Amino acid sequence: MKQHFVKCGMAVALSVMFMAPSIAGADVFMKEKHHTDGMTVMGHAQPPRDTIQTTWVTQDKLRNDQGDTSSIVIMVNDNIVVYHLNHAQKTYTELSMASDEFKQAASGMAGEFKVKVTATGETRKIGNWNCRKYLKEMDMGMMPAASEIWASEDIKMPYQNLYERFSTAMMAQQPGMQMSMQAIQEEVKKIKGVPVLTITTTTIMKDTTVRSSHELVEIKEGQAPAGIFEIPPEYTKQSMSQGMRERKMPGKQKPK
Repeated sequence: MKQHFVKCGMAVALSVMFMAPSIAGADVFMKEKHHTDGMTVMGHAQPPRDTIQTTWVTQDKLRNDQGDTSSIVIMVNDNIVVYHLNHAQKTYTELSMASDEFKQAASGMAGEFKVKVTATGETRKIGNWNCRKYLKEMDMGMMPAASEIWASEDIKMPYQNLYERFSTAMMAQQPGMQMSMQAIQEEVKKIKGVPVLTITTTTIMKDTTVRSSHELVEIKEGQAPAGIFEIPPEYTKQSMSQGMRERKMPGKQKPK
């Protein structure tokens, strides 16, 4: 169970690595269309799902909102703290990458995360952007994933790779993991520009595949709303295990 929570925290950092530019002196707003194909997991059918995700990025904070949930990632000195908010339940969980529990669990997972990026010569125009195709293979132990990433250098912004700040602080003290993260960072540098369309096939439960896509529809500089990176005072903090119990199994959601 601890390793599952560790993977969730790492997944947040990895998602930042592939989607979020950081602009010096400005905040960034991003809007994406997410689609997940229908699937059946453990006998429970889940229909196709379409959602909109919005993200605000600053030099040391990130927040994304999707449906009734939000994730807030904050860099505090050399530590990363990840908050997961459940707005329907008015609860949140907190995961500190500097905690002893996280470090002990992560040290047992050294080298488990692997990423390979291959640049191709294929190009196409998506929306207003000219894009180049990259292939990404990600191995997270029991959940291998293959992605087709279309990234564009048309989005002219003085951005830096936010992943470098987050991953370094997250993994610097983990035995064996630093080398792994450095290798991942080198792979990420192969992607030139900002990802516009990502199509991913993930294998779960060994024999179940899930196909999803993320498409960037808007990106702009602006000022993040005041208080957007703060936890509402009326929200109740839960342990990670409590937060997991609140999540419903696929196919059991009540219709809205």
